[in-house]
Amino acid sequence: MACRLHADLIRAHGLHVNVGGDLGVGKTALVRAWLRGLDVTGPIRSPTFAVLEPYVVSHAAPTAGRHGLEPHKDSSLDFYHFDFYRFADPREFGIGFRDQFRPGSICAIEWAEKAGDRLPRADLTIALEFDGEGRRARFDASSPAGRACLESALREFDANAVA
Repeated sequence: MACRLHADLIRAHGLHVNVGGDLGVGKTALVRAWLRGLDVTGPIRSPTFAVLEPYVVSHAAPTAGRHGLEPHKDSSLDFYHFDFYRFADPREFGIGFRDQFRPGSICAIEWAEKAGDRLPRADLTIALEFDGEGRRARFDASSPAGRACLESALREFDANAVA
């Protein structure tokens, strides 16, 4: 679920994704795979104890030059992986966390329901559930950014499934 094609949309509006499901269903594994798909290298830690793990996601963006579009230049977006599992009360969602929900950032939140109504509305919600030995995912896109991200992820999935 790279959303690479929509970096300009994310830069302009940001992207807020809630990842829900039972304990152990694979929420962190899904976000870890997403970050790997965005070419994040090095350790990708679970934010269960830290609450927040930040990453910088680089992507290629065309630059204007003397002859029109020149070779790509690296640009970056901020990616914030939250886990509110340990919250006992929505008031624990501090005002400092709100600063990450802004244009140019991707916020992936596990256990968003623990923050109550203190979170902005998600652009995309992914609900994971156990399905025998595997997992099932349900998606709900509720904004243009969420729909664009979901559509590009599904196209990428279809292309890889055929390959």
